[in-house]
Amino acid sequence: MPLCPGCLKGGGRDDCEIWACALSKNLADCSECDQPDRCENQDLLETMQKGAQKTGLMVKTEDISRQELLKKWTEELKSQWPSLLLFQDA
Repeated sequence: MPLCPGCLKGGGRDDCEIWACALSKNLADCSECDQPDRCENQDLLETMQKGAQKTGLMVKTEDISRQELLKKWTEELKSQWPSLLLFQDA
């Protein structure tokens, strides 16, 4: 399962509104934002999240920390594929 490179690591389009917002707030990605309820790009984010979920990618939809989310996803993956070897770059 390939990992998304993320906007600030060279992925996505150059004129992306979400990328510009994350960059202006010095965030690694928009999931780190502490003001998601006031997001100007909410419609675009929802469209992107739905598209990513349709392709089978895991998308942050809960208000939990990155570490908690990685732990949860790791547990889900291990339960789906018990013999899976999972390498993480935290």
